[in-house]
Amino acid sequence: MSLTDRNETTCPSQSWGDFVRLGLMLCLTCTVVGEPRLLKAEPFAVVEEGTDSRTVRVDAQMNVKGSILTPKTGGAKETRKLDVAARFVFDERRLPGTGRGPKALRSVRWFETARSEIQSGEQLSFGTLRPAVQLIVAQGEPYGVDAFSPAAPLGPQERMLLALPGDPLVAQALLPERGVEVRETWKPSEWVIQTLANVEATQKSSLACTLESLVEGGATVTFSGEIEGLTQGATAKVGVTGRLKYVVASKLVREFTMTQKETRDIGPVSPGLDVEATVAWTKAVSTSTRFTDERLATLPVEANEANQLLQLELSQWGLKLYHDRNWSLFHQTPRMAILRMLDQGSLVAQLNIERLSKPADGKPIPLAQFEAEVKRALDKNFKEIRQSSEFKTTAGLTAYRVAAGGEAQGVAMEWHYYLVFSPEGEQVALVFVVEPVHLETLGSTDLKIVETLELSPVKGPQPAAAGASKSNPR
Repeated sequence: MSLTDRNETTCPSQSWGDFVRLGLMLCLTCTVVGEPRLLKAEPFAVVEEGTDSRTVRVDAQMNVKGSILTPKTGGAKETRKLDVAARFVFDERRLPGTGRGPKALRSVRWFETARSEIQSGEQLSFGTLRPAVQLIVAQGEPYGVDAFSPAAPLGPQERMLLALPGDPLVAQALLPERGVEVRETWKPSEWVIQTLANVEATQKSSLACTLESLVEGGATVTFSGEIEGLTQGATAKVGVTGRLKYVVASKLVREFTMTQKETRDIGPVSPGLDVEATVAWTKAVSTSTRFTDERLATLPVEANEANQLLQLELSQWGLKLYHDRNWSLFHQTPRMAILRMLDQGSLVAQLNIERLSKPADGKPIPLAQFEAEVKRALDKNFKEIRQSSEFKTTAGLTAYRVAAGGEAQGVAMEWHYYLVFSPEGEQVALVFVVEPVHLETLGSTDLKIVETLELSPVKGPQPAAAGASKSNPR
């Protein structure tokens, strides 16, 4: 499989997950009881209260309409209609931040509802959170509000579902920190629109907010901005417009609406987009006792290496593995799954996974025969075997590792072939493809992924026969 060939069609589930990462927003509705009364002409300012110990309830809805673009052989593009509806309901309590700017934004959430319905062309799919990961820690980052569960690793699509541009954590960053008067305009910190729109690297951006009105109940603020940059290695242009209402008595942004228009090129791990998303969320102080001081003290809310992993489960193959957040599912067929690793928007490595049928005699091929299969698969691209070994994984599986060097299309390449099998004869083959200049960035990631593999018996038709893949190595 080619590391640089980008003509494969992106899988439908990736299309939704990727869009949610870039284009999902929330909108809140709130009704102020009583007749509003204009305040005196005094400057209005709000300092974000990161130590707020109250629990709030957020109720959000989102709709997306537009087109999704995927590559076809020969450089052509396929355009499919995209229609998305999503709903989120969760309790939330603020946590101390881990730094400044977006890293000052952190909370713990319990999701009562997190679901989506995605119509991509003729295909209808659904997304939701597993009950095991309803407890979520949300953390502000320059590229958006990211999420992990202290209870278990998220699946890639669960993480994408929870990546909410226009997230309630970011809304207060739109408010003025200095005194402003009605109709006065100000510019929030530069990071705000990047985090608001989930753009990973910014080339240029602008964002302006205006205090539209100030009444006894609170303030109404409008905002608009544009940002150009990169997300998952693809060029994106995003425009946002919205309105929020801040309630003085409760010190909350209670109502937030935002429309986001986005165009994005086809990238190394994601489809192109031409969409418009609208969102609505409401936030109010909750009577829930889920996040009392006593209960919060017992929750493991700090990020660590284990809860930052993502769980990829290919249930039809009886296969489960864990990988870090630089990897994304790029393409999937009934016989093969392809993941790609990005670092700061650049393609680093590709992983091809193929579930194999059980050997006829119940025994795996010898390591020497696997080496010969690797040489045969690489054919004229092969130059040398750089490493060959056998080891046991932490899950008790046996694994062969063959690292081969060579050249493909005039570019130096390295291939890390793995054959992993269980005592019951279940087998899977993995091929990591990487250019030598990226070996340091790849590090030991390939070994870590193989160490996490779990295999169970395949139900239904048996997969491909054993042997190294003959797919184009580059």
